[in-house]
Amino acid sequence: MKIVSGKIMSQIDQKSQENFGIPSILLMESAGTSALRILLKEAWNNVLPHGRFVFLCGKGNNGGDAMVMAREILSMGKMDLAIILVAGAPKNDSPAMTNLEICKKLGIQTIDMSNDQVKTEAGLESASVIFDGIFGTGFSGEMQKPIASIIEKTNRISCIKIAIDNPSGLGESYRSGDIIFQAEYTLAMGLPKDCMYFPSARPMCGKIMIIPVCFPKTLLENPAQAGILITHEDIQNYLKPVALHSYKKNRGHISIFAGTAGLAGAAILASRAASRSRTGLVTVYTDSSAYASIASQSSSVMVRDYTTAMPADADIKSTHTAILVGPGFGLLSQQEAIFYRLVKSGLPIVIDADAITLLTRLLTKEKLRFSSNAIITPHPGELSRLTGLDTSKILENPMPVLKKTAADLEAFIVLKTHVTFIVSPDGSYYVYDGMNPAMGTGGSGDVLAGLIAGLLASGLSPLDAACCGVLVHGKAGLQAFKSAGWFVAEDLIPFISNALK
Repeated sequence: MKIVSGKIMSQIDQKSQENFGIPSILLMESAGTSALRILLKEAWNNVLPHGRFVFLCGKGNNGGDAMVMAREILSMGKMDLAIILVAGAPKNDSPAMTNLEICKKLGIQTIDMSNDQVKTEAGLESASVIFDGIFGTGFSGEMQKPIASIIEKTNRISCIKIAIDNPSGLGESYRSGDIIFQAEYTLAMGLPKDCMYFPSARPMCGKIMIIPVCFPKTLLENPAQAGILITHEDIQNYLKPVALHSYKKNRGHISIFAGTAGLAGAAILASRAASRSRTGLVTVYTDSSAYASIASQSSSVMVRDYTTAMPADADIKSTHTAILVGPGFGLLSQQEAIFYRLVKSGLPIVIDADAITLLTRLLTKEKLRFSSNAIITPHPGELSRLTGLDTSKILENPMPVLKKTAADLEAFIVLKTHVTFIVSPDGSYYVYDGMNPAMGTGGSGDVLAGLIAGLLASGLSPLDAACCGVLVHGKAGLQAFKSAGWFVAEDLIPFISNALK
């Protein structure tokens, strides 16, 4: 499914009307009725909650969508409803005004906030469910009073809160600390929006539900739109069939440069994940301080001490199909020299953990281009060191720096947060909405790096390996949490095989 900016979504809405003749009021009806149907099914098991429903409505189409939902809920027998106009009445003859007039004639209480502050506050305080239909995708800039004040008040009220399209206050210009409606559920109309997945803003959206609206399919699937929201259902689309006669030597050979004193576990986790990724052979190269520990715990993996058995450059290229470097690797001059050789090998490479720090050092000395043959897997702190951009700015909106870094290095970047971003050198990007707090455990990133590297070695393209690895990692995490609750990184390993099915 495509993921778009608010601006692009507004253009889709406009083109639906101008190019396809779909009137705005029909789009509004489709949005409101579909939103209620999905909300009822996915959040409430088709039973409306008890108590008072309050709809905060702006003057535009977002307010109109809320009014459609209000009258549909009334038709289901819910009588305790109120519409609060937070910015006055909509324009005369607008679709929103048409729906407001219908709601009034049906007997739904309507309160104009500018004329009756007492009733507004009483309506909010008595609410069991509050719908946010103030701004939607059209918002930009900073929230102003009095609407800012009403959203702050609403956020302090303990009740179910539902955002219709974007939570009001959230847009492409989002900055940490902005006043935003804090939703338990967000009903994304037509397509998901980029800003919903900005890491700092994502918690404000709660559970995001994608609402089908009667926009033409050709507009929703326009290939010029660069972003895609990927889900577990996409895993099989990335995987290539494995021939029944295949064996270990033609399913790929990954070399993993990882592990040093006190950090042998990182190499073990990465190698075990790689072994489960359909690649045929895994060899770990580590230093002497970690060799015994890793070798004694690696029954299905070959382990070499690179201080005494470092392969020649030609042998690396002739016997391996991909490289992973970085998990627990170390930052000394010896590792720096090995890293430089691996980068220059020309093999497909995954650069993770310590190797990202080594890459940062190397970039101060020379310009590198990976010719779309590398995957770099930073967390926000590592991306900050790599780019010089403050971590807080990355979390507000990582897309600009990710696109620039991917283009500058001609590499694929996988940014690991509770939402994962995969960005290509050509500017296309993929978003995975993980939102699994159990994945925030030491070693989880080593598992992901091994998994991506193994898929890369098995013959997947760097983009497919990155996207598939992220999805399998996320799916394994959900299965592990469902099976046993909170887990440690090694608990993920057995679930990888099942997630790859």
